[in-house]
Amino acid sequence: MATKKKLLQAAAGTAAAGGAVLNVEEVFSTYLYESAGTTQTITNDIDLSGEGGMVWFKRRNLTSNHRVYDTERGMTSGAATPYLYTNDTAGNLGTSYSDSIVATSTGFDITSTGIGDISDNGGTYASWTFRKAPKFFTCLTYTGNGTAGRTVSHDLGTTVGTIIVKRTDSARSWYVFHRSVGSTKYLALNGTDAAITSSSYWNDTDPTSTEFTLGSQNGVNASGGTYVAYLFAHNDGDGDFGPDGDADIIKCGSYSGNGSSTGPVIDLGFEPQWLLIRRTDDTSDWLVWDAMRGAGSNNTVKLKVNAADTEDTLGEPIGFNATGFQPLGADSEINNGSGTYIYIAIRRGPMAVPTDATDVFDVETSTSGAPRTWSSGFPVDLSIYCHRDTYTSNKYVGTRLTGNNAYLVTNGSGAEGSVSNAVEFDYSDKIIENNLGDTNSKVNWMWRRAPNYFDVVAYTGTGTAGYTISHNLGVAPEMVWIKRRDATGNWMVLFNMDGSSSDDLVLEGVNISNTRSYPNTFLNSSPTSTEIVLGSNSDVNASSTSTHIAYLFASLDGVSKFGTYTGNGSSQTIDCGFSNGARFVLIKRTDSTSDWWVFDTARGIVAGNDGLLALNGNATEGSSYDNIDPDSSGFIINNTAWNENASGGTYIFYAIA
Repeated sequence: MATKKKLLQAAAGTAAAGGAVLNVEEVFSTYLYESAGTTQTITNDIDLSGEGGMVWFKRRNLTSNHRVYDTERGMTSGAATPYLYTNDTAGNLGTSYSDSIVATSTGFDITSTGIGDISDNGGTYASWTFRKAPKFFTCLTYTGNGTAGRTVSHDLGTTVGTIIVKRTDSARSWYVFHRSVGSTKYLALNGTDAAITSSSYWNDTDPTSTEFTLGSQNGVNASGGTYVAYLFAHNDGDGDFGPDGDADIIKCGSYSGNGSSTGPVIDLGFEPQWLLIRRTDDTSDWLVWDAMRGAGSNNTVKLKVNAADTEDTLGEPIGFNATGFQPLGADSEINNGSGTYIYIAIRRGPMAVPTDATDVFDVETSTSGAPRTWSSGFPVDLSIYCHRDTYTSNKYVGTRLTGNNAYLVTNGSGAEGSVSNAVEFDYSDKIIENNLGDTNSKVNWMWRRAPNYFDVVAYTGTGTAGYTISHNLGVAPEMVWIKRRDATGNWMVLFNMDGSSSDDLVLEGVNISNTRSYPNTFLNSSPTSTEIVLGSNSDVNASSTSTHIAYLFASLDGVSKFGTYTGNGSSQTIDCGFSNGARFVLIKRTDSTSDWWVFDTARGIVAGNDGLLALNGNATEGSSYDNIDPDSSGFIINNTAWNENASGGTYIFYAIA
């Protein structure tokens, strides 16, 4: 949306109503939590008490019902907070409980304890919060009149993608309208039957941007019956979300299966974080994936909406990518060769550009044993961790997109390995390390994906020069790391990617950088704010079965800085534009052999000796040199012993405030 349009909306008082100033993280959240069987405050930064909405819960580690609460039926302190089961026909439950779920301006409080579905001691849970917002989601209650053609007004203000209706005063199924199925048919959210033709539910009338129409069936419109309805929008170039007010954040669409292990590619125009799929032409479960529970490059972690089953990791693999998703198996519930499928997909956040580096980067040291908790305060997308006091320690790399068990090492060129529960990413404010269970001192550097700062893309190669990889960094990256996952391959570090050439280094090596004119075997042209065009080198783009991962870094004012400097042989200040100094610094000499030295405030960057580790090595941490000192604008480099400031030497650095 153009700035002029945004200003006109604001002047008319409709900017918030039109969604122009809202990011997806303000209206939707997947929040994972563990319960100790006590009261708990969930802070997901969704204003439920002020704006209203719905919270959907599912226990992951035991059989348990899906619970749904909403502010229309009550989520206030001192009053009953009724709930429903998506996998059951029962009407309002919980009417005798007080304060089980209370909406707040930053999420919700769980005030009832020892309840298996939401607050049992030892329980692990997923919660999905949908805030009421035009062009995204709304919920409402109504009373039926038993007359076909009854209309119900709503405030979604756009194309209705999906309607889910549940009778609350008696037992009835959950009835679903989806725009791709049409108003002549319905599905049951708690059932597995194929779509059924009937005019008794939606009166063969498509909803409008202000109302939906009902038939006379008791499940949606019995005379005197009470109902709750959840409406999900479908954005099609009219979403009006995000910093520029022109982004879509929710799609309700359909696709046809192809019965192949490489299913159809569904282009949403955005990377999803939450996905619900249902086959409509045959019996099938309602399946839900989300990025917090591991949905990424190829993941099977899902829950059945219509069943109380525990979290399932068998079959139905789905891949999320920068522009949509793809079924990666021929399972009948996601990709039968003659199957038709509907979905609801919600865009990944955050959409807001970070202004505080502590929201997107953390470094911690620890000496605890396994399981070892690394408390980041945000969802971690990249973790690099190692021993500090063990000579043979690798620098282990874990990535949310590739799942809990997968790892690479920055000091080696080997293929991706897998260790059961090496690092668990499926938490909202931390990661858990179960591997290497010892009491040796370790350090962990943790990044969150965010616009203009850092992004991660997992992709399959083609072996053909000119292959384009989409990304969501939002700006042209200044440094890119690429590693082949399925076989041995160098960590290629690409930088200085201007209009005519790019430089490259090897992360696991000490080599001098190479300058290569475009097109070259690594890059065909300069990366843009939305894509990278690869050459045919096997390290970045091997055959059509090869898997790779790319990490994209950019300078962001006050948050991160990629740059270069020339050594002076003594001491010099590197101004990064920060106000409180750098918490993380990575340095590599490019005109001569040199290690990749990494410094951080958890181990040093003090006016004295600093901890010295190399990403490309496995040596124990050095502590006998004063390599780097703090400076409010960035850092001071003041030692030549480890080739960090040799006179006339050329260097690249990456710093985070």
